[in-house]
Amino acid sequence: MSRLLIPRPARERAYPIVRDVIARRTDGRPKHTEPLDAFVDELDKLGYRPFRLWWAQTVAELRLTDPNTAPVSASILGAALVEGALTFIVKHPRKNGQFQSKDYEKEPRTWKIDDLVASAASGGPSAILDLSAKTRAEILIRSRQRIHAGRMLSDYPAGPPDIRPEEARDAKATAEHVMRAILDWLQKNPTSP
Repeated sequence: MSRLLIPRPARERAYPIVRDVIARRTDGRPKHTEPLDAFVDELDKLGYRPFRLWWAQTVAELRLTDPNTAPVSASILGAALVEGALTFIVKHPRKNGQFQSKDYEKEPRTWKIDDLVASAASGGPSAILDLSAKTRAEILIRSRQRIHAGRMLSDYPAGPPDIRPEEARDAKATAEHVMRAILDWLQKNPTSP
């Protein structure tokens, strides 16, 4: 039986990449480099392991959504992930002096995405979201409001403008941008075991 040999130059290029992938399993870095995928591992640390499947399914659905043919769906799914991540982290920054509004002592179903974004952007240098992430999230929130007919009647009495495909593509990018900011903040402020 003949053995397939991989040429030495190809092995030399592949070895550091394979070594890095394997090292990610044990060296403390996230297993995933993509922020939406990496957040699923944070759910365990934050005490929300049962939501891993929900998170993974929502991320998969966002990835499969074509912003050209389903721009509203892409915007809503992007906003759902932003709202979800901010909801899941509320307890942790509260211990560090952020998210101090009395609203966060109430049931999570009463929390509003607008308030979650504003709270995550407060706190000066220790804020979770910088001005860029906050601004992008606020634009995403306005897009997401299309799911509320009453809000559209109030905001757009003559009828809502169409969501353009580039706005839907930006919704996906915004979800990734906000998630990266959250992951970076969690890395600087790890949860206690």
